[in-house]
Amino acid sequence: MKIHLYYEGEHDKRVKRYDERYFKNMPAHILNLLDSASDFNIGSFSYEGHDHVALCDHLKKMSSSPCSIILFEQRLDDSHFEDPACQDIREVEGDSELDEMIYRIFGDEMNRKQMTFFDSLPKNLSIKEKDELTKKNFQKLRDDYSPEAMQALEEQYKSFYRGFWRKKFDEAKVTLPRKLKEHKRKINLPKPLSALLDLDAEQQLYFVPEGKFFTHGKGAGSYTRYIHSLFGFAFAKYQKEFRKIPTHLLIYDKHNQLKFIDSLDSLCLMSSSLGSNYSFPKAMGGKDNRKELLDGVLLCGRSNIFD
Repeated sequence: MKIHLYYEGEHDKRVKRYDERYFKNMPAHILNLLDSASDFNIGSFSYEGHDHVALCDHLKKMSSSPCSIILFEQRLDDSHFEDPACQDIREVEGDSELDEMIYRIFGDEMNRKQMTFFDSLPKNLSIKEKDELTKKNFQKLRDDYSPEAMQALEEQYKSFYRGFWRKKFDEAKVTLPRKLKEHKRKINLPKPLSALLDLDAEQQLYFVPEGKFFTHGKGAGSYTRYIHSLFGFAFAKYQKEFRKIPTHLLIYDKHNQLKFIDSLDSLCLMSSSLGSNYSFPKAMGGKDNRKELLDGVLLCGRSNIFD
């Protein structure tokens, strides 16, 4: 993973670049910061309905000394795929081979028929009654398509296994649910970051010590995009009018270790989704105000997610 810093409108003029050579063990000042925030609540401040101007004014009244963390997630190394220390691995029941073939061939047709059936149900039925009837109808459709799907599955075995397909093809076995392994990456972060049960490729955390809270924004999900824009622009305005806001770059690396990248003495914002799901107040001049707000604020982005 490569990370670069730049200013608004100057993506090609990179101020600084980072790669794995910069990933280090957590320094004392970051450990102290996390320890001081260990009892912070995530999202405990009521910011719904606010704009960045109102939020900035609120921070001023608190004489707040906010800071921010941009937390990246590196793709888990392949060597840990079956490692229970890094992955939660459990056996789950998957579709049978026959069901998979039914859905592959007739899935779209079944969905259309299900929608038609649902629309034809009497309006006075309860949700539970409608749910039971649609499940029964789906099972009927599945049974209707089973013979043709079974034939297609047999032809697939003949094509793949050729002369010994009869030894491989078991009509009873292909109707049984298959046992599959489900892998979910373990996220082991110190407090208060442990409140983040799932990570994205990158997320930004906004800390307000005087309110003993922090919140986070990221690119996945309309609400978290809104939070990132709201707090990002509020912090930018606060820095321009009041005081600098330090930003720390961390990464949850490919070996499930939280690593330190760098500490910046002023605000840096994750460029991904900044401005999404957010409308500037009309009094601020609309979206043209973005350039003024971000003047002197570093932006941060990844050059390649998978390298």
